[in-house]
Amino acid sequence: MQLDVEIEDGRSAARRKLRPVGIKRIPMKRVFAGAYLDQDRRPRKKLRNNSDVTRYLLQQSLLDLGEPIRDPSPEGDEKIAKMMAAEVVAAIARPGSSSVNWYSHAIERAIAIASVMHPEIASDEAARAVPGGWFKSADEARIVFLAATAITSQNVVVRDNIRYALEQYRHFLAHGTFQVKGYGAKAQSVKSNLARFNQMLAIFDRDIHALGGFLDAEFTMKELRDVGRKYGVIIGGKELADEVVHGSMLFGPKIGNGFYQNLRGNLRPVTIDLWFARTWGRYTATLIKGEVSEKQVQRLANSLRDLPEVFMLKMREDGIEIDPDGVPQLDQMELLDLGRALTRFWERMRKAMAREGETNEQLSLYKARLDWPGAAEAVVQGLAESVDAPTSGGMRRWIRSVVDRSLHILESNGIEMNAADLQATLWYPEKDLYQVLLGRNTSVRNDSYDDALYATARREGNDHAAIEAALRSLGAHGFVGRWDPEAFGPGEPRAAERNGPGSEGDSEEPAEPDRGEEVGLTEGAYEEPLMAPAPELPSFASFSPA
Repeated sequence: MQLDVEIEDGRSAARRKLRPVGIKRIPMKRVFAGAYLDQDRRPRKKLRNNSDVTRYLLQQSLLDLGEPIRDPSPEGDEKIAKMMAAEVVAAIARPGSSSVNWYSHAIERAIAIASVMHPEIASDEAARAVPGGWFKSADEARIVFLAATAITSQNVVVRDNIRYALEQYRHFLAHGTFQVKGYGAKAQSVKSNLARFNQMLAIFDRDIHALGGFLDAEFTMKELRDVGRKYGVIIGGKELADEVVHGSMLFGPKIGNGFYQNLRGNLRPVTIDLWFARTWGRYTATLIKGEVSEKQVQRLANSLRDLPEVFMLKMREDGIEIDPDGVPQLDQMELLDLGRALTRFWERMRKAMAREGETNEQLSLYKARLDWPGAAEAVVQGLAESVDAPTSGGMRRWIRSVVDRSLHILESNGIEMNAADLQATLWYPEKDLYQVLLGRNTSVRNDSYDDALYATARREGNDHAAIEAALRSLGAHGFVGRWDPEAFGPGEPRAAERNGPGSEGDSEEPAEPDRGEEVGLTEGAYEEPLMAPAPELPSFASFSPA
C-alpha cells in the first residue's frame, strides 16, 4: 500500500508517494510497552520499586538487542525509530489515550480557561488596561504566563505547577516582575530561572514583545552563549556548539529549549524529560549507567569524614556504620547498599526538618552544605537508578535525529504528527509501564493543564458556562462535554492525579540533584544572591531514624 500526501518543496506543491515503512513487526518484543499494557505480560518475580523496574527492563532490553546501542548507526537508528513509531501507533489505538495532540489541543484549552480568570491573556484591550502598563498586547501576557508555567514545572505535579504559575503571574501583574523564590525539589533552579527572566526583561528595557522575540529566535549554541556573555549571562546546558537552539535555551535545554517552546505553540522541538529519557534507555539498553567514578566515590568518603557527632549517633541508631577511609575499598554492591542507606537517612531527616518548619529552599541549602546526601544519591544513581537525562550534546542531537526518522515512518503509514506530540503520546504509556510492573493501578484519570486550570477557575468562582463560552470563542479543541459542571465548584478542587507530558512531578521518584550546567549561572544583575548562606542546622527534635 502507498499513501498520497501533500509535500511542499519550496516551489510548488507536488504529489509524491511515500512507501510505507513496516512497523507491524515489533523490533523489541520484550520491552514493547504494549506487551505489558495490552497483553498482560508480567515479570516472574515481584518488583518492589522503580529501581527494580529499571533493572528488569534493562535485562529485557539486553535480551532483545544482545548489547546496548550506545552510538548512532544506520541499523541501530532505524531499529529505535521503528520501535518508537510502533509504540506511538499502539498508544493511539489504546482505549482512553489522552495525550495525542496534548500540546496542540490541551494547551490551547488551558490558555482559554486561564483567560476566564485573566481576560488580558486573550484580549488586547484587556491587556492594555492592566494597571502598571506592563502589557501592550494579549500575546505579551501569554509570554509571561507561559514562562511562569514552564519555569515552575520542574519536578512538581500539574496542580502545583498551575498554582505556582498563577502565583508568579499574579505577582507580575502587581509588580512587573516575577517573585524570586523556589518551589519543590528543584527550588534553586526554579529561583534562578525566575531571576533570569527578570534580568532579561530589564536588559530589554521591559519590552516583553522584544523579549518574547528573543526567546523564540534561533541561534547556534555558540552564538547564544556569545550573546549572553555580552550581557553578563552565562548560558549552560549540554548542547553542541553548532546546535540550533532558541533564545529560551537560557532557561535550560528541557525547560527552555523544549517545554517553553512547546507551550508557545512551537511543536518542532522535542522535550527530552525524565520519562522520554527512560523511553530512550529502554530502546537502547542504556537505562542504567552502571558505574561510578573514582572522583564520586572520593567525594562521598570526604563528605563523611567531617560528620558532626549528632549525625554519627543518629546513623548508628539506624544501623549505618561509617568508615570514611574504607569507602574507596567497597565493592559495587557494598557501595550501593551504603548509598541507599544514606539516601534513606537523608530523606527521613529532610522530612523531620520540614516538620520543624524548614522551607524547600533552606533544605536545598542544607543538602548542599552537608554534601554527603548528594554524594550518596550520585552513587545510587550511577549504580542502580535510571539515566534520566541525556549525558551530552551529541546524545541530544542523536535523539532528535531518531525522532525525526520516526516521524517520517509514521507519516509513511498515514499518521502525521509533530515531535512535541510524539513525546506526549509516549509519555503516559511510559509512566503506566512502571506502574503496571509495580502491580499498581493505571486507571486513574490523566489530568492535564486544562483540567487543573478548570478546577482552579471553578474554585475561584467562575461558572461552567463562562468557561465553555471562552473555549468556544477561541475555537479550542475538544471541549464539548469534557468536564462535568457538577464535579467542581467553590472550595477545594479535585486533585490532579497525574501530571501531563511536560511536567516532571512524580512523588515516587527521588529528586534529581540540581545541576548548574542545566540552567547556568548569571554574573551580577540580581537584586538578591541566588545562594544565600545556609543557616545553622536544626535540632532534629522530631527526627527518628526508625
